Amino acid sequence: MKSIIYIGLLLLTLTSCQEDKGNYTYRNINEISVTGIAATKTVTQFSILGMSPVINQTMPVSADDLEYLWYVGKIDTLSQELNIQTPVNLYPDTYEAYFVVIQKSTGIFTKVPFKLVVESQLGQGLLVLSDLNGYANLAYWERSGEVVQDVYEKVNPGLHLGRNPYRVCYMFKGYSIPAFVTVMCHDEQGGCALNPVDFTKFKDYAELFYQTPDPLHPDGYGYSNYFNYDETAFGDLYNDFIINNGQLHERSTYVGWYQPAYAVDQDYRLSEYTFMGMMQYIFYDNEHSQFLQKTSWPPNSFSVVEVPEGYFRDLYLVYADRGFAGTDYPHYYCVFKEKTTSDHYFVEVLMSPSGFKPLKKEKIGFAVQEDMPFAVSFTTSAIFYGVGNELYCYDTGNGRSVSCYNEFGSGAEITALYLVPQYGESSQYPGETVLSAVKLFVGVSLPGQEREGSVFEFEVNLDNTLTFIRKKEHIAGKIVSMTWKY
Repeated sequence: MKSIIYIGLLLLTLTSCQEDKGNYTYRNINEISVTGIAATKTVTQFSILGMSPVINQTMPVSADDLEYLWYVGKIDTLSQELNIQTPVNLYPDTYEAYFVVIQKSTGIFTKVPFKLVVESQLGQGLLVLSDLNGYANLAYWERSGEVVQDVYEKVNPGLHLGRNPYRVCYMFKGYSIPAFVTVMCHDEQGGCALNPVDFTKFKDYAELFYQTPDPLHPDGYGYSNYFNYDETAFGDLYNDFIINNGQLHERSTYVGWYQPAYAVDQDYRLSEYTFMGMMQYIFYDNEHSQFLQKTSWPPNSFSVVEVPEGYFRDLYLVYADRGFAGTDYPHYYCVFKEKTTSDHYFVEVLMSPSGFKPLKKEKIGFAVQEDMPFAVSFTTSAIFYGVGNELYCYDTGNGRSVSCYNEFGSGAEITALYLVPQYGESSQYPGETVLSAVKLFVGVSLPGQEREGSVFEFEVNLDNTLTFIRKKEHIAGKIVSMTWKY
């Protein structure tokens, strides 16, 4: 027993701590803490992220000895200022974000994590396509009145939409396909399609097709939802069309690509406009001055629409859109040019269950200029058009033109027109949506600044007069097209 005790004492002696005779110098450090940063910060895309944290120090040092860093993800720097005030060009999402304070002289730092929630700003509003410094450019005018310039470049740094912009279109959600915005350009790429939520690139224009057409030359876009069908949970039931280089390409609700909707041996060249209604899809062949109807059988072919002999002889379609019909079936208002002269004609056509029928043809009394912008009022019998810095209304009932507005500014030029309906709740039937107003947006070039494009907003009255509402000046380049984003 004594032997065991002696062995235990020996082991205790060998394993006991020895006296620490090292020479250490101890000093206090500056402990840094941060307050004033919420655990979650929610901000709207493209708006200003602003926060002013409070720095607490146990041994305060000068401001020159402190560095700051705000970042998201791995290392996507937002700011290097104490009080952050920076635009948020991130995609809508939830991010892990951090604020770091560093004392330069010691290397001591404090990192504060928080969640940054970026919400999409891009609800309903007007998309404005323009040519800015040789490139296609998109501006977005939100319904509340805020304008976001350079939408695409903000979320796609270093990229461009294309050159020689031609048209911007909103393409609705289908059963198996998302909604997207297509910017059409007359360049080698043809433009591209964008996600309408955050304006990231969705696809190149060429990727919209089952077979890439050659050449890539977008002309127009047409959309028609199925008659008497409501929107489904998966999107609208519809057919829509892209006209590329005068040839038709079709996409239905259940198909994700645009497919050739024509026989390769058919000789035609379509205008950019589509006539749709009563489950009919009709197009105008500018090559042979005739209307063609897409047939369901045989597939991928057209039949010539019968009209009074000589009615459209040697006529070239300049512009067409759905016009005022009252309680009748769809009416289309058209502007045609005679190929052998400088004469222009107004033509009104009806699309009814019994077929396609021209109703009126009369010579236009005003001079139609090349690239003249038009817009059709679908609540009154009128076509609006611009000449220089003056906006006119052509009354399709009496064939007369009157000036509507000319206060766009000295040297201004009207370059684009766009009409859009506005809906609201019925006062007579609560919960029911009804047409509340028709807005006319006028794209105007005001020379003298790099961003020459301005947009004026009007309400169309029932007597074809206009009520000025507001304007946004110098928000774009030379405006070529506008559309409403839903």
